[in-house]
Amino acid sequence: MYRYIFLALLLVNFSACVVKTSSFSSPYVLDTKQQSLDFKLLEAITYNEMGEALKSRDMFLELLAEYKDKKLIENAFMISIFNNLDKKDELYELAKPYFDQSPDLVRLGVLYHIQKQDTKSAEKLLKELILRDKDFRNYELLGDIYAQNRQFAISLQNYYLAKKYLKEELDPNENLSLKIANNELILGQKQNAKKELESFVSKAGCSLKICSLLANMYNELGEKEKLQNLLFKLYKLTQNKVYLDNSVRLLYQDKKYQEALNLTLAYKLDENFAFSLFSALKKDQEAYRFALKLYAKTKNKRFLLIAATIEFELALKAKKVDEKVLKSVIAKFEEGIDETSEALFLNYYGYLLIDYDKDIQKGIELVQRALKLENNNLFFIDSLAWGYYKQNQCQKAWELILKTMHDKEFIDSAESKAHIKAIQKCLQEEKK
Repeated sequence: MYRYIFLALLLVNFSACVVKTSSFSSPYVLDTKQQSLDFKLLEAITYNEMGEALKSRDMFLELLAEYKDKKLIENAFMISIFNNLDKKDELYELAKPYFDQSPDLVRLGVLYHIQKQDTKSAEKLLKELILRDKDFRNYELLGDIYAQNRQFAISLQNYYLAKKYLKEELDPNENLSLKIANNELILGQKQNAKKELESFVSKAGCSLKICSLLANMYNELGEKEKLQNLLFKLYKLTQNKVYLDNSVRLLYQDKKYQEALNLTLAYKLDENFAFSLFSALKKDQEAYRFALKLYAKTKNKRFLLIAATIEFELALKAKKVDEKVLKSVIAKFEEGIDETSEALFLNYYGYLLIDYDKDIQKGIELVQRALKLENNNLFFIDSLAWGYYKQNQCQKAWELILKTMHDKEFIDSAESKAHIKAIQKCLQEEKK
């Protein structure tokens, strides 16, 4: 993963090393005598900004033919390099006489050689430039060349030199910090990579790329508290709730259920996961009220079915399943069940109708619908077997029970044992 990010950065950020800004250079002072020239310069710049690079480059070449000036060469060469246009060879030859005057032209020459896959010439040009110009971009670009050649240790040395010569107003530099961190990771120096990223954050705060990479590192290193803080910063930066969802799951893993629930409710995160947190905290009454509240707000029947399930489970635990409870629970299921209902709820309601003799045939039909969705679910198979048993179809029930016998954990459960015993007794009585 780190390698992938590094190579992508290497590709994207070559251009950032070449010129100080993305704007074009004009050596001309605007005055009334040069209105025609000024107009042509503006037109050339406008063409490039509109994505018509070829027209822009050709206009700079026309101006160059009349006003032999290195800034015009620079603009034409830059457009040709960054847009992979023709005439790069011609422009390189035009630029060479000005290399001793224009570091920007030298850097463009370096990119010219890199595009021609001549990294030796590119390296030579940069080393010559560095002797007279300690601009951080020269070291960064040299580091990029070494990285492209998989010479990561030497590449890293040059990136650190680039950082050394970085002007105060440009410090920290996101691209440079990412390159340093990724090189350190490739060389197996995770702590150095982490230190570089943390240094950037301490000076400039989070950027998406820096903090995403740092979050990956914290996760791999098991530094959960730092990861929690960083995920919240990423949320603040992007307003993307996926970072808060990840934070909640980290809290859940650490069994900090209340913190996770507080975060989930405060930021209206995954409601379904909230029910897992209520369950972990044994706050079933709160979960029940939450489900009803969500149903009232969204009219999503799933929440009504969750409420029905929790209501029944609460009564079951308290051993208070009476007609009043059954009537309330059944009413909720009747309102909530439709053609889109999940298998879990179809089976739950079906088994309830079967087990409490409320409507055995309807219960069987609901369980059959559940099995169409999950045909190997042992709980559903057991529910259907229990339905047939209730209808005195004991042989049919037994054939279904046999399909669960391969799972020792399942058949050792108290409910499964009770069903097996009852169905076996039924079969024996049929034989008499």
